[in-house]
Amino acid sequence: MSDNIMKVDLRSIKTEKALRLAMLSLLEKQNFGRIKVIEICDEALMSRAAFYAHYNDKYDLLKNLLTCFAPVNIDEYSDYKQLETAINQFIYENKKIISNIILDADNETLEIITNYIITNIIPIRYNTGKANHKDIVISNFFAGGIYYYVLWLVKNKFPYEIPPLNPWIYDIILTSNKYNGRIKNTGES
Repeated sequence: MSDNIMKVDLRSIKTEKALRLAMLSLLEKQNFGRIKVIEICDEALMSRAAFYAHYNDKYDLLKNLLTCFAPVNIDEYSDYKQLETAINQFIYENKKIISNIILDADNETLEIITNYIITNIIPIRYNTGKANHKDIVISNFFAGGIYYYVLWLVKNKFPYEIPPLNPWIYDIILTSNKYNGRIKNTGES
């Protein structure tokens, strides 16, 4: 019986991966807001039933996609220069996909992106369940700054090759993570 469970789990994993890759492929070509579930299914060579067995809608898939293809794990970096380089490289290697997610983002997409930034880039006690009102205000403020900086890069067609992250925006990431005790500033700022 455990072999059957393993086969079902592997099939499920393969289906989810195919749907994520299909979404990435479509995001290379068009804005997220214009992508339809049927297009995702066609790209993944899956039925709509298979899609809905794994995701509620395209927004649910986007949340999963962002989680699986995270730019960086802050805990892996010992200093801010390494973190800055990793974030910049991720942004510039994926600028077409990022552009197509951010441009013309509706409220639900903006909420997904903001929550992603709060949870993965500037987590402030959210994961431990100890966030207070101040933590919530600070993290949302920081997330907005990061989101609008990336939006500016997108709207200006990424005017630099791989520039240093704007020092003020980086200070937001650094400050929020120092507040949370997740990263040490071992270099100059």
